[in-house]
Amino acid sequence: KGKTITILPSINLDYNQADLDLKDLFKNNTSFKCGLFLCGWQINKGIFKIPEIALMLKKKNIYFKFIITAPEDNSKIHLEFIRIINNYNLNNYIEIIGQVDKSNLKSLYSQVDVVFLLSKLESFSNNIIEAWSYERLLVVSDEEWSKPICLNAAKYVDRENIHSIVEIIEDLYTEKNKFESTIKNGLHQLNRFPLINQKTKSELEFIRKVLNHEKNG
Repeated sequence: KGKTITILPSINLDYNQADLDLKDLFKNNTSFKCGLFLCGWQINKGIFKIPEIALMLKKKNIYFKFIITAPEDNSKIHLEFIRIINNYNLNNYIEIIGQVDKSNLKSLYSQVDVVFLLSKLESFSNNIIEAWSYERLLVVSDEEWSKPICLNAAKYVDRENIHSIVEIIEDLYTEKNKFESTIKNGLHQLNRFPLINQKTKSELEFIRKVLNHEKNG
């Protein structure tokens, strides 16, 4: 009574690694920047924000590639997404690569500049840990869920304000070192999160405390 016990999510990046080569997606354009949406066809993740952002970048003559790991499953959302892309001729800006195996994650992250997490609501996302671990800029929606988790290790944007997202992408081209401190903060924040064996130990200790409390009534 009167005490709060917090058990943070654990981190685990200890799995086999294999290369995932994306170079064919960029048609030999060496000046591109690239952003990752590691998600499925989830509207909550801001998936339909992507064509809006891409269209604004296209109008500004800024070439930026969005990588999406949603499956090409001909679902209702997938087909609507493709319709929008085709309608505005955004195929050079958006690439759907399908689901990615865990062994390919390190290789995938190494080939992008930004990791987007524009969810309206999240409990916790591996995208956060992975972006920090692989030293990539994390851009998240400015919501109640995000700040207690990401603190100073992410750039916050209004998910309803496409201009604010486009501005960060523009800065990637014009101010290369602007986000170095944010990325370094991500590496520091990793220390807050336990490994799986540490988390398991914390959970067992919590259970024992509860049982002892009930026993001693």
